[in-house]
Amino acid sequence: MKFNALSIGVFINLLLLIAGTVFAEEKPETSPIELNGTMYLNLHSNITDSTETDSGEKITTFEIERVYLTLKTKLNEIFSARVTADVSHDRIIENADTIETDVDGDGSEETVYMEGSETDKYNLYLKYAYIQAKNKIGPADIKFKAGLIDTPVIGFIDKMADQRWVHKNLLDDSKNLLPDGSSYDNSADMGASVDIDFIKNINLVFGVFNGEGYRKTNEEEHDTYEGKAYQARLTITPLNGLFISGFFRFEGTGANESDDNEGYMGAGLAWKSDLLMAGVNGFKTFVKEDGENMEWSNGDKKNQILIDSWLTVTPEKITGIPVFFMGRFGLGKDMNLEDSITTFIGAGIGYEFHEKVRTIVWYQQYDSEADDAAGKANPQQTVYLKAELSF
Repeated sequence: MKFNALSIGVFINLLLLIAGTVFAEEKPETSPIELNGTMYLNLHSNITDSTETDSGEKITTFEIERVYLTLKTKLNEIFSARVTADVSHDRIIENADTIETDVDGDGSEETVYMEGSETDKYNLYLKYAYIQAKNKIGPADIKFKAGLIDTPVIGFIDKMADQRWVHKNLLDDSKNLLPDGSSYDNSADMGASVDIDFIKNINLVFGVFNGEGYRKTNEEEHDTYEGKAYQARLTITPLNGLFISGFFRFEGTGANESDDNEGYMGAGLAWKSDLLMAGVNGFKTFVKEDGENMEWSNGDKKNQILIDSWLTVTPEKITGIPVFFMGRFGLGKDMNLEDSITTFIGAGIGYEFHEKVRTIVWYQQYDSEADDAAGKANPQQTVYLKAELSF
């Protein structure tokens, strides 16, 4: 599977044809700008038990997890634009000596930080910055985006579950579940995508991306991989509220994308209504080098799977009380390795004070067979009081 610059150029030019009729539209006198924001904050306590060889953390602290600030404007009936700033706290290493060394033996040198001091700071990132063209052609509603845009899968899962303010979906959190700690997708990236809604029952999204993620948008400076990332999602809605989806992501990791690549394939089922939101997604990852599937150090082929499921119950229309219940379960495993299962369990009860203010008491744990085998503190347990504020 190989895509070159010509094929990408043809793809983008075809997408631009969607907006061709814009030149026949009259320009509005003004372009009103909409400003909104969202904040996630919590009070949490780590309650992991200690073992003979590893101490569990007993820490209670306040935290602002995320702040999103968004500007939107509609230029005319076809074109619109969006810019979103993302403020997040990150653990960074300060005043550290560095060395360049080939840590993983792949022939490229990585920066290794030595004897630095770790600290947490709030950093400002550009999450989205794109122009969108939207038009209707026959029975199809078509949207084209270009710039720093959302990717087809992660945002869709968050929309189905409505739990992003409580916890990342587990594809987005795969590094904490998969045995090799890999992350196979980004929530936003530099690229272009087309979104086609056909008679409101079939939705197809396809995009071409740098593959570096929204925090490494300069591909020339952060050349993690040489190839581009190609993503697609197909969702069928056979009846109102039921969503059946297929997912695919392919990223070239070398000059020959057919021989050097990684990504995933997956499928999902979701139900979304005013009373109940529930779903499950399954993913199988792949990694190839020189045309061969990657191996563990013991010679076994990597064969990793990831499962993400959720449940949200909002009985307010029946009870009249704005109380809701949320739960999530996930699993990561390599089918060829023993002691490779990591599970995630989360559950909580919440209250919606206002359509823009809601809170939840939430318990979660990561349970790792590998940590048990190594004698580390396990499971990793945390209790939260979380809140989401929109304005």
